[in-house]
Amino acid sequence: MMTYAVADPQIDELLDLETGEYLNAGALIGTDYGRVMQLRMALRTDIAAGMPRYGCALCGVPVYLVRMAQTEHFFFRHQLEDGRCPALTRGQLSEKEILARKDIPASYHIACVA
Repeated sequence: MMTYAVADPQIDELLDLETGEYLNAGALIGTDYGRVMQLRMALRTDIAAGMPRYGCALCGVPVYLVRMAQTEHFFFRHQLEDGRCPALTRGQLSEKEILARKDIPASYHIACVA
């Protein structure tokens, strides 16, 4: 059975903020797509209500589920990425690096915004 978890996640263990129990991220994501989508929505709802359910096991920062753009695989991302955790869940590229990868000259972007 196919798991919907990415193969090598940055956050591979979670802390249940209600019970203090440590959980495997891949096992929590599991193999049922409908359940993953329900979990994804529940985590966002809980964070919005100020009552996050899971945190990163390394730093305790609340996490939510993200779906990779090109696949149906999911991973956990920090609600706040501030550098205190070794698990980096967001890209660290500057605007210039992003434009370079898109093959758009930085001068074009600056000229359009100015």
